[in-house]
Amino acid sequence: ETGDGIFAGWLELALLFPNRQSQIPAWSQGNPNHPAVRSGFLQLLRDDRFRTEISPMDETAPIAVLLPRDERYKTAVLAIYEGIRFAHAANAKTRDRELLLLDSGTDTEQFLGALNAAIDRGASLIIGPLLREQIPAIEEFNRARPPILALNQPPEDAFLPQGVISFALSPEQDARATAERMLLDGHQRAVVFHANDRNGKRGRDAFVHEYTLLGGTVVGQSAFEPNQTDFSQQLRRLLDVRSPNDGPFIPEIRSDIDAIFISANARQLNLIVPQLDFFGADQLSRFSLGLTWAGRNNPEQDMDKNGTIIPTEPMLLSETRGPDDPMRQAYEQALITTKQPRLFAFGADALTAGTQLTALADNQVIDGLTGRLTLSVNGVIERTPVFGQFIAGRVKPAIDPRTGRLPSTVIDYNQRARDRQVAEQKVRGALYGQDPMLPAHASPVSNLSTP
Repeated sequence: ETGDGIFAGWLELALLFPNRQSQIPAWSQGNPNHPAVRSGFLQLLRDDRFRTEISPMDETAPIAVLLPRDERYKTAVLAIYEGIRFAHAANAKTRDRELLLLDSGTDTEQFLGALNAAIDRGASLIIGPLLREQIPAIEEFNRARPPILALNQPPEDAFLPQGVISFALSPEQDARATAERMLLDGHQRAVVFHANDRNGKRGRDAFVHEYTLLGGTVVGQSAFEPNQTDFSQQLRRLLDVRSPNDGPFIPEIRSDIDAIFISANARQLNLIVPQLDFFGADQLSRFSLGLTWAGRNNPEQDMDKNGTIIPTEPMLLSETRGPDDPMRQAYEQALITTKQPRLFAFGADALTAGTQLTALADNQVIDGLTGRLTLSVNGVIERTPVFGQFIAGRVKPAIDPRTGRLPSTVIDYNQRARDRQVAEQKVRGALYGQDPMLPAHASPVSNLSTP
């Protein structure tokens, strides 16, 4: 709202700096006479991208992958490594380079041993560690080492070590992207419903920060316990549910919101969405996180999430985009070799990004299997996802709002009565173990009919 153009320019630059460095060159071109440009300050920011220098890599030397062989991480590690192998074989510049797989263990000593082994074998790029607790140990490692691409973020109380790049499928990146998407869709006022656990709070905090920073208003928030199944108390308060005192339960929700952000996992979202519909929020646009979908279309499993829009990886939408989609081959390979195609895409992009760090440092963008990848000034590879929507239990590409056609989670009004009956049956079964075909008066769920 300020009329001071220079001050407004500083504010815009401050908004771009944390997570949108790829947009700074465009800002610079649009503000050629701004003091940040004329003084060289902007160039200083770009030159110190991630507190290190990326030295030219030997493109014939081995690539070392440091992953734990612990049984607890077996499924995830297999998916990541299969993705790395796929990208390694698909790229003519990497397929002739030796790919070393070393056990990074689960503690600092084991990881440092694997790091030493990788250097002894002449690796010019190291991908790993996967465990966030092992990342700070790199700061104390006193041997000369090649670039390291960590497959996680450091712990919350630790900095990213010098010379290390971080790449992760974090709920924070998903939440920030969702906040921006909601505002692009025209949703200016929202409520937040989140799990009272670490991931739920991480998603909530990142969403609220980004949404309000970009001009949205969070009207209300509410938390639920991770193992909770009945959300009626919280949803009634959060949505300000009202119903006539007499007659059937015909709920109405507050009119000062146009969307809800749900920071939850897949199981929780399955339970929440039918209860949203039951309490009158079937016309309320709902958004959640990418981790609510396994990456494989399973209508029977995901039917209850219908209408929800989520950030996701482009590769995972290739099935619904058709056989000619350029990422279809990678997706089919992921389905064959792993149970977690999302982590397959993550592994593939890790190798692609690791072998193109110089290009990323020069502000180039990589169109990866997980999204558009850019390198921030603090050494983090930022991922811009695409968006999908649960429709009939399948995740299909959501329409881009910039085309002028807004995606909608609104249910056809003519179907509302039947949908409400289905939602009521599901709620009754989930909360009370009641036969969903029994009439409402035969179940404790009839208590939900009172205001």
